Amino acid sequence: MHSKLLQLSAGLVLSAAFCTPALADQSKPKGYSTDQPKIILTTGEDLDEWTFIINADEEEMGNVWVDLNNNGTCDEDEPVTNFGGQIDFTCVDKKITIYGNITGLNCAQNDLTSIDISGAPQLLKLLAGRNQLKKIDLSHNANLQELYLYKNKITTLDPTPCQFLLELDVDENKLNEINLSNCPNLTKFSCTRNAINTLDLSSQRNLRILYCGGNNLTSLDLSKCEELREATCANNLLENISIAANKKLKEFYCAANKFTTLDVSQNTKIELLDCRDNQLTSLDVSNLYELHTLACGYNRLNTLTFPIEKDGKHAGLINLYAQSNALSHLALERTPDMKVLYVMENNFSELELELIPQLTLFSCSSNPIKELSTGANSMLRTLGAANAQLKSLDLSSNRALMVLQCYGNEINGEAMTAMIASLPARSAMEPGEAFVVNTPKGDKNVIRQADVEAAKKIHWQIFNFLDGVNEGRNPYEGVEVGIQTPEVVNPSLSLMSSGRALYIKMEGKATQDQLYVIDAAGRTVLTQKLDKGSNVVALPNLASGVYVARIGQWNRKFSIQ
Repeated sequence: MHSKLLQLSAGLVLSAAFCTPALADQSKPKGYSTDQPKIILTTGEDLDEWTFIINADEEEMGNVWVDLNNNGTCDEDEPVTNFGGQIDFTCVDKKITIYGNITGLNCAQNDLTSIDISGAPQLLKLLAGRNQLKKIDLSHNANLQELYLYKNKITTLDPTPCQFLLELDVDENKLNEINLSNCPNLTKFSCTRNAINTLDLSSQRNLRILYCGGNNLTSLDLSKCEELREATCANNLLENISIAANKKLKEFYCAANKFTTLDVSQNTKIELLDCRDNQLTSLDVSNLYELHTLACGYNRLNTLTFPIEKDGKHAGLINLYAQSNALSHLALERTPDMKVLYVMENNFSELELELIPQLTLFSCSSNPIKELSTGANSMLRTLGAANAQLKSLDLSSNRALMVLQCYGNEINGEAMTAMIASLPARSAMEPGEAFVVNTPKGDKNVIRQADVEAAKKIHWQIFNFLDGVNEGRNPYEGVEVGIQTPEVVNPSLSLMSSGRALYIKMEGKATQDQLYVIDAAGRTVLTQKLDKGSNVVALPNLASGVYVARIGQWNRKFSIQ
């Protein structure tokens, strides 16, 4: 008879059902005995309820029960009548036994300290993630096909008796090694965030999904895994890797290693490539026409090569994350479908955004860009152009714009007024956000109070970024007419050893001598007039946290422990 096997939920946590729940036929004679297969579970916590999903072949359902009080007798509330759906039992003992010829058990999130499945050789699927297990004996479970043990405390695991194993998940345990030599049928293996030093996959010719990130791997041989579709080896110690044999690969994540080169020329089916945070100086994806997302930020790239159009086919790249590199040019004419472009902290002096008219999210902050045209980008919703060299910015064509970061430029006077006037009208329910100045860095942008009021009328909020305090959302009212950036000549600030007072030394002539202390929510919690020379400012009753001391346009962050 066809087995109704439990199905793994997408999140690998206890789900409402493995499959469509089934009820045991109450008309059949019951065999609720102890003389049948069993699984023993022990919890280390005082649970209110045990929560399971149990599956069995239909002809075995009438025999399955849970001995909740360990009396060896099936009491009235102990038969299992719901199969494939979540069932809850009141916890009366820290140790229970499940009797019956079950094929699947989900016992995740029961704070289990031990599980004994040696008496259940017929078990096909076990989900025991998010518990407190330190070990599990698989020597009597040759029929296991799916085993999920993620988020436990397992230090050793021997899956070699399980030659029919198809899926194995041991994420977030304490493994130093694992032997997969007798598991040739594995199609999915996940060992993320352990301490594994070596991983032999020479027997895994059927492997389609591999997650081995967050370990201590210094080498990884994927040459036998020709069926791989998705592989993650991020956050290891790898200096090189070959994926030439993995021609079916669609997603490859190798971020946070030590690669100086990466050859993807043979991987023409790749759709997503994440090679962030390595040491790459060049990257050639010219053969990857199906690539839609490329994350290559935090390398040393000075060259990034896209596919050229041929036979009417062009690059399918939609999302490019290339921040913190050394790039000065991108052949954007080869990527006409691009919608997301992040190239912050590079060496661009110009970007031809008219070549990518579908752009919706864009940031070129911290580049030496003097002029930026977004006239062809009518769908643009987020624009980051902070810390550049812009003296003006026309947003009149960007009617979908919701977020603007332009602090750290040289936009002031009539140019600032024109930029504010070019903003699209938003609504009170969905206002725009404009991060226009960042005063701690001596911003050369100047926005007047009249410009701020004009922005408010079209439902734009004007913020002072304040080096990221309060996520940069610090309401800003602008400067008075005729006042540019008020100067404070080299004030110095330090938190005294008591942690409850500021020492501020005012030097030179200042146009502002009033101190404002602002909390992380943007509220002014203290004001005090300062004298020329040394000042000690008491900080009574301030809670622990991050604050900003503001004197005119000068700001400094400090924290109270």
